[in-house]
Amino acid sequence: VLANGSVYFAAGLTGTGITTANDTGIWVGSTPANLVNVIREGDQYPNLPAGVLFGGVGIPRAFGNTVVFSSTVTGTGVTTANDHYVGAWSQATGFRPVAREGNAAPGAGGAVFGTFVNVPSPLGGATAPIIGPDGSIAFRALLTGTGVTTGVNDAAIWIEQGGTLRLVARKGDVINLGAGQGTGTIAELALIDNLNGMPIGSSALANDGGLAWLATLTDGRSVVFFTPVPEPASLLALSALGLYAVARSGGSRKKSTKTTNATA
Repeated sequence: VLANGSVYFAAGLTGTGITTANDTGIWVGSTPANLVNVIREGDQYPNLPAGVLFGGVGIPRAFGNTVVFSSTVTGTGVTTANDHYVGAWSQATGFRPVAREGNAAPGAGGAVFGTFVNVPSPLGGATAPIIGPDGSIAFRALLTGTGVTTGVNDAAIWIEQGGTLRLVARKGDVINLGAGQGTGTIAELALIDNLNGMPIGSSALANDGGLAWLATLTDGRSVVFFTPVPEPASLLALSALGLYAVARSGGSRKKSTKTTNATA
């Protein structure tokens, strides 16, 4: 349920004029009379050239009055290298694009977005993308292109806040775990999604847009990080983001932080 009392859902369609090319969509509303069709398979995709259409629709997520979803696109100029999209919708602003496969991935050194997928996490479900109370959107994506090595640095997590995409972390990054924990190299990473079975949004995104995420390191440790909302001067490197870490190794749990004002 959205903050304004409306419900949101994805559904299939049957009946007159329905084919496999237009039989899914997402709707928002509080009564049958005021349902709004957010997107429908086969419709023109907003903000993209004429002839680029919505394809299959993923499971929507919502917080406040914003719905976020992944989908495919079909039609003019679409190939398997650019047919996945993350978008968001609210009644106040309508549809807005977040990220598209094949577009340059911010902070990734010239690499481009591949598909948008999370990976199963021992701490929660695996859904991409997720949305927080302030409208921030986070997603995990594969990477292709310049400088990408399969299995080494081919996936990362981004957060979108106020229309700006920022890289949070990438496979292959070396992270300073702080307080006697040394450093570690990220072997895999995932969003901590839907903790405690929350039916809407994600507890991984805090009220101020801070993001919790999970990494496994090349030495076998699993680490939960909390990345606060970055200051404007701290967007250039992970080391400047003030990462809070809770590391678990060998059955013991250790808490560490790179900063002296840790509260996690």
